Amino acid sequence: MFTNSLLFILLFAHITVNSSSAPLSTVDRLKIDHTLSDAFIEEENAKCNMSKLCTYDEMNVETICGTDGRTYNSICEIKRAICHGNPVEKKLEGPCPESLRCLLERSFQLNLAAEKLNSTEIFIPECNASDGSYANIQCHRSTGYCWCVTRLGRPLPSTSVKNAQPNCQLAQTSKVGRRSHRKSNRESHTNDVCNPLDRSAFNANLFQLFKKEYDRIADPQENLATPVDKHIILWKFGQLDTNEDGVLNSKEIGGFKRLVRKLAESKACARKFSRYCDLDKNNAISSREWITCLGVDLTSKQYLAFIF
Repeated sequence: MFTNSLLFILLFAHITVNSSSAPLSTVDRLKIDHTLSDAFIEEENAKCNMSKLCTYDEMNVETICGTDGRTYNSICEIKRAICHGNPVEKKLEGPCPESLRCLLERSFQLNLAAEKLNSTEIFIPECNASDGSYANIQCHRSTGYCWCVTRLGRPLPSTSVKNAQPNCQLAQTSKVGRRSHRKSNRESHTNDVCNPLDRSAFNANLFQLFKKEYDRIADPQENLATPVDKHIILWKFGQLDTNEDGVLNSKEIGGFKRLVRKLAESKACARKFSRYCDLDKNNAISSREWITCLGVDLTSKQYLAFIF
């Protein structure tokens, strides 16, 4: 069902088409198509906004293995995937084991293919029978393309070929190369990816930074109304919230982000920190979002009493 804003755009496009005496040019039609496409995407994103889909408990960062072989940061991320049309369910607590990732994804994709008429469009991975890892050559039937992947299913760059089998042995050999080249490859991959394990380590390191700073500055005799970890995280939030309005704006978080980027091992996690924490996408981070983002349990009565 369309919302009022999308109906207005559709009506506007209809009037534009029918009120003109001359036929629309290709450029004009592309502009209308682009406007409608943007409107549909905006509608979809609004509908699947995590703040609307989930309670704060569901946004707690507790990794979950999905039936599609992907590791999700929270049950809320699974709900968002379902909202976007991916019928995934919770498989087990914690990240998906390496030995199950490919097998789970393959089973999931086969079930999807069985339900769809044009099943050749769905990519179905091939797995090694010996250990369940991804086969080093993967292919997409409908496009005819094949490419090389790692044991974890990550595609190797520049290995994609059409209607042929890539030489993955050559790709692996060239990947080794000189030591500096290997380091560059690792840094490139690290800079692009922040997986759930990276996020967990990043949060733990960030908390240790907060704790060291807190231990240096805070009064050791202070009577804590919350458990220590939550108190420290809220203390840091209060330090950053210089105008004391209860949210961190882009200016307040800017200097902190630059510091984190220098200290964090995972540059991707540091770079995406504020975007990841801004759960309702309003360009500000509330104390609730701050706590949720850093993985602290929001169900605690002590925390709720403290925050309200």
